[in-house]
Amino acid sequence: FEGAPTKLKKYYGIDLPDILKGSVIQKHDNVTLTDDVYQIKEDISIFYCNSSMQYLPEPYEFLKHIFSLSPKYLVFNRTPFTSEEEFLTLQHLYERNWPHRFFGYEKFVSFFKDNGYKLIQKASHDANGIMKGTRDGKPIWNCNQLNLVFTKIRDL
Repeated sequence: FEGAPTKLKKYYGIDLPDILKGSVIQKHDNVTLTDDVYQIKEDISIFYCNSSMQYLPEPYEFLKHIFSLSPKYLVFNRTPFTSEEEFLTLQHLYERNWPHRFFGYEKFVSFFKDNGYKLIQKASHDANGIMKGTRDGKPIWNCNQLNLVFTKIRDL
């Protein structure tokens, strides 16, 4: 996206502890891997999240910490949204059930606006079609995965 830095000086990777064990990327001097986002205290320029917000138990608290790091850009790829009210469900993956959130699009975007960010790019992620459910022939939910980019417009 236009305006983003082309070279990263420092990189924080956040993931589950089991995934971080033995990671090859950890061997680079400018890379810090952690399973605790709250260990990150310094300002960052870009926050990038790829298909993981939906698994966080308290995503809005998580985002408040990210906002405190003053990123100029926030990028979300493959994030599930519904045009209706946000809801939780279970996703069966790797022989386990994982809590899975479908964000209410309007609530999500408003949360960013209230915290000094505006949406500058939105695209639908091509993910095997749009997820829909019906009851008595009427839609009960309409969800899809979106790619969103926000930029900071003011400090709070």
